Amino acid sequence: DTELTYQNENVEQTVKDLVFHSVTRKKGDNWESTWDTVIQLAEGDILIFEDEGRGYIKPAEELMTVAEAVEELRNIIDLE
Repeated sequence: DTELTYQNENVEQTVKDLVFHSVTRKKGDNWESTWDTVIQLAEGDILIFEDEGRGYIKPAEELMTVAEAVEELRNIIDLE
């Protein structure tokens, strides 16, 4: 049921019904680019807010929980 919107001078983003829609515009000397991205999210997906101008991003790599990270460390601690 989560819905959100975000907008700044370069980005317009919405999430509704597990659909993440992001339009990003960049301009430079003699060029302009627009990326229109639509991502079908799954329940439980994590978005990270990047306040350097990109707004929300969905990491390309899967994130793990702290408990999963601790378990990973326990599994490799004796490999030193």
